[in-house]
Amino acid sequence: MDTMTTLLAVRHGEVANPNHVVYGDLPGFDLGPRGVLEAQAAAEYLSNFNVDAVVASPLTRAVSTATAIADRVGIPLTIEPDFTEWNLNPAWIGVCWEDLPTAFPGQLAAYLATPDRLDFAHETLEDLATRMRLGALRSVPYPGSEVVIVSHQDPISSLILSLTGQPLSALLNSPPPHASVTRIVGSVTSGWTVQNRWEPNIG
Repeated sequence: MDTMTTLLAVRHGEVANPNHVVYGDLPGFDLGPRGVLEAQAAAEYLSNFNVDAVVASPLTRAVSTATAIADRVGIPLTIEPDFTEWNLNPAWIGVCWEDLPTAFPGQLAAYLATPDRLDFAHETLEDLATRMRLGALRSVPYPGSEVVIVSHQDPISSLILSLTGQPLSALLNSPPPHASVTRIVGSVTSGWTVQNRWEPNIG
């Protein structure tokens, strides 16, 4: 019988972003007060698992979320560069979300409608999903382990779709909320299924 591995895919907590800019990989964007509470709640939830590894995107908001988790479960944090944000369009970075339709006509609408078919993408969605899947599989220390992966909205969604064999066009159908934990169970030979998604309840 195949040994099942558990991937616990976590989106980072809410970020302090008062100007509502596309922050991408800009430095200095860390968790806000709510995000800190969300990360702590996720850490407490994940303390119920037998976590063998905590692996995070190198971006500050993900590292802060993952650090809270790693400290709570008593596992050293590992950084995986392939878990970083989607390199969709670097020109968006630093622009307010509300200004995108004017600054880049049609691009935001295309992203929302057909994220898998974007002629302006510097990194295709398929390439994003591939690096996330390969990074996740590299992060598994042994079959049957439980691995926490801390990343970002679209990378997490692409990972889930890629592992479970769903079309990447469904990227935005069910985006993971901040600090949510999606439990994916399976193996390379048996395939992967989503068991459940937990969300923090921060008042």
